[in-house]
Amino acid sequence: LNTNHSNGVSTFDLLIISQHLLGNSRFTDPYRIIAADVNNSQHLTTLDLINIQKLILGRITEFPNNFSWRFIDAAYTFPNPQNPWQEPFPERIVLPNLPNGGVQGADFIAIKVGDVDGSAVPGTESAPGNRPFQLWAAGSKVEAGARVQAPIYARQLGAVRAFQFTLRFDPSALRLEGADYGLMQEEDMGWNFLDKGWVTASCYRLPEDADPETPLFTLTFRARRAGSLSEWLSLGSDFTRAEAYDAEGQVYRPELAFTPAPETPGLLLQNAPNPFSGNTTVSFRMEAAGPATLLVHSPDGRLLRQFSGWYEAGVQEIPLSGEGLPEGVLYYTLQTEGGTVTEKMVVRK
Repeated sequence: LNTNHSNGVSTFDLLIISQHLLGNSRFTDPYRIIAADVNNSQHLTTLDLINIQKLILGRITEFPNNFSWRFIDAAYTFPNPQNPWQEPFPERIVLPNLPNGGVQGADFIAIKVGDVDGSAVPGTESAPGNRPFQLWAAGSKVEAGARVQAPIYARQLGAVRAFQFTLRFDPSALRLEGADYGLMQEEDMGWNFLDKGWVTASCYRLPEDADPETPLFTLTFRARRAGSLSEWLSLGSDFTRAEAYDAEGQVYRPELAFTPAPETPGLLLQNAPNPFSGNTTVSFRMEAAGPATLLVHSPDGRLLRQFSGWYEAGVQEIPLSGEGLPEGVLYYTLQTEGGTVTEKMVVRK
């Protein structure tokens, strides 16, 4: 059977298989070993993890060199359960002559490829968990044409060991321009559905001591109209089902919440000295602790320098070297959760 490869396949399966490969919790069931060998190489390797994650994220639609379901003669006994490929196992039952009384005792064990936790049920999807797993973003207000960064945090990390979801953005309001990675890496994200406003995510390798103040990832958008990120961003199961899991397989329900945006953007002060030829210092005041980005542009809009980080409330300073900057008037912009503000500086050679 070669339909619906994603049935029963989740990021929790990735977590279980990775523990087997690390030797922390080895499989003893030959059927689970066969299910984990999604590329049908007769070995379990990180390539199987890569292919499962690609399927979850929508980068592929089926497993390479394999079927969605495998069927093994139920009467067969594996000579070595730790190595089900020691000899070819029977995937068909041959009946040379049909008996008059009908076929008795012919049965198969069905294996859903990629599903090692046994969650696949033909024709159904698993129900979401009742316990919430909250992700956080800033409900920033933006103006039309503004460039806005949206860091996504998971500040309740601990029990949850793996998660997946589809992040939705409104493509009529936002144009995705880039992404930066934090606790999650490039291979944990899928970009196949940007025309629909979907970003898929699957993560199973978070360190146990992950800093909740480090974003999972940060998306950079260009606003097509004025509004708020809280109106345009949400979580769903449009492609990758929204689920999170603890080490025992308890399923949680991911939710996206928004922190209130500051009433006003940070205060950007005039750089000093100004004009300058060697070095100058850009100062700004944060109304509240949070992420901020300082951009330096030429008059024709070319990005010359960028500084991003998490800053505490109060006056902050960023030193800026004039080396490599063109002579004349430049513009520097402070982006915070409350908005953006721009000032001029002058470089002299």
